[in-house]
Amino acid sequence: MDPKELLKLLDLDGRSPDRPVESGAVVAVPATATRVDAGPTALVVDAWGLRRGRDLLAESDRLKRAGTDAFAAADFFTAAFDPGPRLNETCVDPRRHQFLTHLLGTPEYRALHAATRLDDTAAGIAATHFAEQFASLKPEDATEPPPGAGDSSGDEMATLRAVGRAVAEAGKEVAELHEAAAGLGMGMGPGTPGRHDPAAVAAMFQRVRSDPALRRICDLAGGSGGSPSRGSG
Repeated sequence: MDPKELLKLLDLDGRSPDRPVESGAVVAVPATATRVDAGPTALVVDAWGLRRGRDLLAESDRLKRAGTDAFAAADFFTAAFDPGPRLNETCVDPRRHQFLTHLLGTPEYRALHAATRLDDTAAGIAATHFAEQFASLKPEDATEPPPGAGDSSGDEMATLRAVGRAVAEAGKEVAELHEAAAGLGMGMGPGTPGRHDPAAVAAMFQRVRSDPALRRICDLAGGSGGSPSRGSG
């Protein structure tokens, strides 16, 4: 048999296999969406702020009872202490992010912040109240619902009420702290002459709060100076 006939019979005529016909269709390659990884804090917090959050949590039974973790403590402390606290784009805890977004946007917070910024003791007091009121919210109260999920005004109002309570209660206690410090001649606040160690001020304040006689002395001392005492008319 002729070799050419044999190749043809076996369909091996020496030609390369036909290449697949290109359809001309373009296969779309999905682009990787730009995503910012959620961090553990809702605010921009540096290493010192994170450490201060851990210390504050270790020192405070109230924060522990509220179920606050170290990152949340750092957030709440930073909101009170930093001169210009800034929100991160996102947070692993969207409830805390929303709470702090509402907090930083209120005029009452800005008034309180003037008395707590760069003041370690006052900021710690405010942070504790922020944490307690945040913990008082039900999970759904501070969660932003998905689009089209219905009216969220009730949840938002609950968050705003919690923010209002936190600022009001913090304001009262910070005012008491400043009055007690003034009565005992211990400077408070940024730039105040005669400022003392924050730990000493905090210890003093706890003694004054638990001792009615000391508290009365501080009220009288504060009333004799430039600042009126709480009991004065």
